[in-house]
Amino acid sequence: MNNAGDIPGGTIETLDEAKWRHAWELKVYGFINLTRELYARMKARKSGIIVNVIGMAGETHPFEYICGATANAGLAAFTKAMGKGSREHGVRVVGVHPPSTRTDRIITLMKTAAKAKWGDESRYEELMGSVIEPEQVGDTVCFLASPRAGQLSGVVLNMGA
Repeated sequence: MNNAGDIPGGTIETLDEAKWRHAWELKVYGFINLTRELYARMKARKSGIIVNVIGMAGETHPFEYICGATANAGLAAFTKAMGKGSREHGVRVVGVHPPSTRTDRIITLMKTAAKAKWGDESRYEELMGSVIEPEQVGDTVCFLASPRAGQLSGVVLNMGA
């Protein structure tokens, strides 16, 4: 990496190539390796469904989350490609891009942002914007894995901006 100045998530000086590559590889290859293992088993029994919960950054490409957006976009393409070829073996592969979801991670991030902005982390709700509840993601995953979505494979559902 060059010394071009600030980038999202830290400066070039604090975000070295090894750390960036490790974080990206963990996400991308984690999904790919797990899918490879599960798909082989499902293909052997000629039945199964893989639902990848990826993330909206794969579609919105926020500047503040470049590495994650790149990984998510790649995982969406991976999910679509796997889903196109897996049907002939009785396996469906689908994905979902949830928007900001009320999780411990998001709440911690918003508390940190509220403390930085107003000096008061208890005002984090003001920064939450439009978030969905984890149950909404779970319901969507259950639907995609159910027989009611039995014709879907190779698609990634956008749950909203």
